[in-house]
Amino acid sequence: MPGPAAVAVRTATHADRRAVADVLAAAFQVEPVYAWLFPDPAVRRRRLRPLLRAALGRHRDHGVVEVAQVDGAVVGVAVWEAPGDTGPGVGRTLLALPGTVWAARRRFPALLRVGGALHAARPATPHWYLSHLGVAPERQGAGVGSALLRAMPPLRERAPAYLECKPAHVGYYERFGFAVSAEVVVDPTLTVVTMWYEPPRGDTG
Repeated sequence: MPGPAAVAVRTATHADRRAVADVLAAAFQVEPVYAWLFPDPAVRRRRLRPLLRAALGRHRDHGVVEVAQVDGAVVGVAVWEAPGDTGPGVGRTLLALPGTVWAARRRFPALLRVGGALHAARPATPHWYLSHLGVAPERQGAGVGSALLRAMPPLRERAPAYLECKPAHVGYYERFGFAVSAEVVVDPTLTVVTMWYEPPRGDTG
């Protein structure tokens, strides 16, 4: 595991799109939702990157993507939807549909199933939604994800936030003020924890 290194967080640009997709695809190879979606690891390695690229395209101009850099290389990504948005809209969904269908192939119905279950659990209260937080495998455990969360838009704006995670990550997000709100049972083999962040009240000065 690499030692501590200076981590710089900034808003992603169009030039970062390839690095963003690469980092997320590598980070999520072992995540339960994507392992459930693509049970065969070889298929997952082929399909996850194009699927994530389609998802990122669908959310363009829909929130903010922040990247963490170490020594000039993008090693972490946080994808946020802005408050008041609970979906990418019909137009962007239709534009992304061919890429999503191509990437998911025969697992497209399963993708609709898990996506529908997670979408139905979203709170009605306007909030920032952390749709993806991923760190390059070789940099995990080195403070990259923490740097992204310390710079998260809801913290800067004192606004609520929401995310989904696997049960093993609950303690990690609790360190940043998130609390468990519910569990989404997609099927007996896949349970996703939902978490809510409420900004501290009081004097902001």
